[in-house]
Amino acid sequence: MVNADTALTPIAPSPGASRADLLVGAAVCHAVQRLKTEIQAVAAEIVDCPPTDLVLVGDRVLSPAPPHRSVSLRGRQTFA
Repeated sequence: MVNADTALTPIAPSPGASRADLLVGAAVCHAVQRLKTEIQAVAAEIVDCPPTDLVLVGDRVLSPAPPHRSVSLRGRQTFA
């Protein structure tokens, strides 16, 4: 998330929107990180590797190390 540049952003009559953006943005970032961690944990069980070794690319969770296993976020499992 990038903070607004106050030198380029006009002053708003109310700080409500910018405060809401800050609070909601932080909550969304936190929720996405928790979801990513959970997805990696489930995929790690399927491909039998540590969750921290997995990467999310498009609609797949990939193990970059051999044997290069992957799991679709759509529910189908594939092995390369």
